Amino acid sequence: MQLAAVHTCYPAGGTRRWAEDLHGLRAAATGRTRNTVMLGDFNATLDHRPMRDLVDTGLADTHEELGAGLFPTWPQDHPDYRVPAVIQIDHVLHGPALEGRAAFVEVETFTSGPTVRLFAPLSVRRRSRIWSVPEMSTP
Repeated sequence: MQLAAVHTCYPAGGTRRWAEDLHGLRAAATGRTRNTVMLGDFNATLDHRPMRDLVDTGLADTHEELGAGLFPTWPQDHPDYRVPAVIQIDHVLHGPALEGRAAFVEVETFTSGPTVRLFAPLSVRRRSRIWSVPEMSTP
């Protein structure tokens, strides 16, 4: 299994660097997604083209896979933005050998401020659900 903790560059800090981070993840994932888990702060929604390109390598977004809906994770009481969390930029992506079992978000406040924790328990798919074997016809 390949596990990657992700925290891409913040787009306001430079969209070129942000896109390069996501393209680098896509390059690393291409052809190796079967047992891969990428999770963390992608600083992107599934509406961003570089994020869609990453998912298109064969990864699934666990929240989307489960139809769990939107889990806003940003901004979470950010001092520069006086609005509640409205978009999901944190994700758990996984390859086809795995499947999401649940997905939820918890917010815990520490002295440094609120922290969003994204949970998505995964399990290994049964072999028969990964590889399909054609039915044998009887003569």
